[in-house]
Amino acid sequence: MTSTPLVDAPAPSIPHVDGRILRITDGTLTVDDMLRFAGRSAYTGAVRVEAASTGEIVVDGGRVVGASLRGGVQFDDVLARRAGPDPSPEAIAATVLEHVVDVLLELELASTGTTTLELAGGAAVPLANGVGLDVERVLDAKHDRLREWKHIAARMPAASSTLTLAANLPPDPITIDGDDWRVLSAVRDGATVARVVRAVGIGAFCACRSVLRLLDAGALEVATEHSALDRETS
Repeated sequence: MTSTPLVDAPAPSIPHVDGRILRITDGTLTVDDMLRFAGRSAYTGAVRVEAASTGEIVVDGGRVVGASLRGGVQFDDVLARRAGPDPSPEAIAATVLEHVVDVLLELELASTGTTTLELAGGAAVPLANGVGLDVERVLDAKHDRLREWKHIAARMPAASSTLTLAANLPPDPITIDGDDWRVLSAVRDGATVARVVRAVGIGAFCACRSVLRLLDAGALEVATEHSALDRETS
């Protein structure tokens, strides 16, 4: 599944019918395309993806209000990690954006699958967090995250490589955030990259970003490194 935007494509002309659900399943449209259609049409509903990763992006009045990923990190957990017990409205909005983008990235990396746009003409989606995001802002953030992910993936040790805590910490101070602490706790006396990413429960992007940050800072070491072939097949 790719997300090349149909910049010059006209918005489809589909009537808005209150109380009815419009379903569009089209293998030629990407998640980006369907979100742009939902945004331009000011519809309410969800863009759903059934693939290696299954999830949905929820829109209300053409604005993105939330997302979910089957078996993925829950929004409440992301909010607790990022904003604490008493988050400000700004922190909530930033967390909604981060969570939606993380879900979109996972769905993007699923590569293949069925994308369905379900638009409920008159149904209202409760704004549980009081946040509605502009579709283009969400997609811009997703493309930024995808570029960052490619840089991270290019430098990550193979999934089967074993990580250990550094025997000696570097002399310079190291700042540890919540994601880093979860990774350090998962490594303990040694664990493979794949096991750490699964165990920390913060999503593949955040886990790999933290692993790489800790490796660069000298807090983690690769105990066993594998060949390029192993890297490609792991």
